[in-house]
Amino acid sequence: MAHASTRLSICICTCDRPSMLLNCLESVNTQDNQLSWHIEILVVDNSANVSSRTVTHGLRMAVPIRFAHEPCKGIPFARNKALEESVKNNADWIAFIDDDETADRSWLSVMQSLAATANADVLHGQTESIFAQDHGPGEWPQRVKKRRRKSGQVLRTAGTDNVMFKSHLVTSQGMALRFDENMRFSGGSDRDFFYRAYDRGARILWVPEAKTYETVPASRRTFWYQVNRAQSVAANECYISTKRSGWGPAFTKLAPTAISRLVSGFFLLPLGALGLPTRSRTLRLLLLEASKRIGSAIGTFRGFINHRPGRYRNIHGN
Repeated sequence: MAHASTRLSICICTCDRPSMLLNCLESVNTQDNQLSWHIEILVVDNSANVSSRTVTHGLRMAVPIRFAHEPCKGIPFARNKALEESVKNNADWIAFIDDDETADRSWLSVMQSLAATANADVLHGQTESIFAQDHGPGEWPQRVKKRRRKSGQVLRTAGTDNVMFKSHLVTSQGMALRFDENMRFSGGSDRDFFYRAYDRGARILWVPEAKTYETVPASRRTFWYQVNRAQSVAANECYISTKRSGWGPAFTKLAPTAISRLVSGFFLLPLGALGLPTRSRTLRLLLLEASKRIGSAIGTFRGFINHRPGRYRNIHGN
């Protein structure tokens, strides 16, 4: 049960994206704290120049804001710093949203309501993509897939793009979980974290009413970015599955799917390639889908040899 003395730490990990961070902070700053919780915003700066503090100059903050610096580059290092700082501040609940997102005006009130009434350890909200107006070389059409889940559905994992969870997942008296720092540039450490929470009995609920909005820059809409992302996601899922169940069971589970994607991808590839000279959107989307299937299959087998892509070495957006 959550009440007025409940302490919430809203964590935002950032790295040299001041404009996006400012928009994110403004959206969190204007949330309606219906249950009068004790709330703080924690910004963890993972950049070398520690530029995030200047972002709030001139911004009138209704919510107290605290800054921390994590000099070791990599998303899981920044997230672990956020956990440690939140525990030091005796947080009862810890929330994460990404620095390239903005929170819907009702985001906090929805999360608070569920925290007070639902039997849940983790609340995972929905992130909707907003495509930035900038256009860059190599930009490629893409099909946005919406998650078809029912509100309140129990999940096996979650992401830090939009999540709130009880601090007992990370305290020394609780599960003492941390993000896997071996995944510093590959991504996926959040899914791994919540899979481990689920395996230890945490109840994760899907809360689509708690919305955040992610800005997708042109640099993340290129053909190769999307193909490489499919490869990275598959490699991470393989790595996580191997950690959870062992190499043999993971191979038995994932290898048939990877082979099927590889075969279907090569089958569809020539047809999709017809879209290059015609610039047909339908055929270009087919070419992208075929390439993503092939990339996903390659990623799976890369995961089995623990050779994961490092797509988060470069920062997209500003």
